[in-house]
Amino acid sequence: MVRSCLRPRALGSIGAAVLVAAWLAAHVRAAEDAAAEQLATIDVQLVDGDGKPVAGAEVGVFGAVGHRVRDRAAKMGTEWFYVNHVRSGADGVALCSVTPKMLDLYCLIARHEGRKIAAIAGVDRKQLDEPTRLTLLPEREIVAEVVCPELPLRAFDDGIVVRVNVGNRAALECAFGEPRFRLPLPPGEYTFEVYSSATHKTHQPIAVAPDSGEQRIKPIRLQPTQLALLVGNPAPEIPDVVAWKNSKPVKLADLKGKVVVLDFWGYWCGPCIGGMPQLFDLYDKYHDQGLEVIGIHSDLGEDETEAVDSVAKLDARLAETREGLWKGRDLPFPVALIVGRRTAYANGVADKARSAASARFGIVFYPSQILIDRRGNVVRKFFPNEEGIALLEKALAEK
Repeated sequence: MVRSCLRPRALGSIGAAVLVAAWLAAHVRAAEDAAAEQLATIDVQLVDGDGKPVAGAEVGVFGAVGHRVRDRAAKMGTEWFYVNHVRSGADGVALCSVTPKMLDLYCLIARHEGRKIAAIAGVDRKQLDEPTRLTLLPEREIVAEVVCPELPLRAFDDGIVVRVNVGNRAALECAFGEPRFRLPLPPGEYTFEVYSSATHKTHQPIAVAPDSGEQRIKPIRLQPTQLALLVGNPAPEIPDVVAWKNSKPVKLADLKGKVVVLDFWGYWCGPCIGGMPQLFDLYDKYHDQGLEVIGIHSDLGEDETEAVDSVAKLDARLAETREGLWKGRDLPFPVALIVGRRTAYANGVADKARSAASARFGIVFYPSQILIDRRGNVVRKFFPNEEGIALLEKALAEK
């Protein structure tokens, strides 16, 4: 691992939780799967623009900041890290250990911090037996900002994530604590994938010209999530419910006067079922003070016979989890069962929601929880950490 010259401002705990979730889902699982493969060694030969060997350069597969944070209560880190980091020798050669699957997913990165030269490239697994020659060229600092006219500036208090892709491979991912960023890159064709906790992902092609100095690009327009638009407004009703566990049908409008936490989850989601005992504790502690928890279980079954569309099917899916992970305890609060169907979030948003309920509430990641106040208005996304508990207690204190 290596520290880079990039030093984005650290994010708050809630922002870190939202943004790291994306990285964990997209990269950690893939990296763990890739680790099961047999390691191979790439002979990387680094030269500068004059063809001379580059000694002391950092070489790795994929770079990121904050990806080591697994605790949602922790703050985002501020240092860059490369996966499988090595340093080039006096002859400009670096032997980098990788798995073929890593090469399918990520780019090879080489950078000399002192000389401000770098190279980013995809490597074909078929070329593992041959030396890989990379030419490190002068970096340019890309300067940009993101805009979303539909949202106030405070919607970006959680910061933004900028992921840099080359073709279909990920190269870098960085979290910034404000809706603007500076990012040094060598010349080349890239796609920036930009998002925040309040917006959907936007893909922006970027061509970094072989020149000196800053390269400013036009503002990147982001689309707000429905959840961000709901903040401060009445919570909509839950659509497409096919069954209820532990309750007769529930309408959110009938829960005014209560503080409500909506929990979007699924039996198929490891973090969902793993974090459920924490939600149990929250329900036990605050239910008598006016807290109601409503689980919203969404399932995209392969066909109608497999989809969880009844309480009996859900109980069967959770039998092992209930006895082991939940120590014999069943879900204590009402759960709405929804058979998922891919639903558009909004015009211009490429990704689709798992269900109409997810689209209506702007749910992108699972699990996701939403806090609703006693007036029936959406407060914001909720996390059962120290900061989130303080927000919950504040909502409960309001009469």
